[in-house]
Amino acid sequence: MPRDLKDEADLLERIAEQDIDDEDGRIKMKRGVAKDRVISVTDPDMRHGHKTSSFKVDGYKSHIMTDRNFVTSVVVTPANKADVEPFPDIMDQCKE
Repeated sequence: MPRDLKDEADLLERIAEQDIDDEDGRIKMKRGVAKDRVISVTDPDMRHGHKTSSFKVDGYKSHIMTDRNFVTSVVVTPANKADVEPFPDIMDQCKE
């Protein structure tokens, strides 16, 4: 099987299985939402994110650091990642 076709088949399998539980040979819907849920087949890295309990976003977060005149760092993360996670990357870019 060609690599790109295998990747697509793996993605479809992941999407199909993220909402079901297979216990004792019985298939049933999962309660809640999968932790790292795939929400787009055209962009499998896109995620649901929550800034507050009432404000939800789909996609990505941009982390931009500037000094007074210049952009010194840009890091993009999936929307479900904590805001502190890209900090080491931001600092590395600023040092460069």
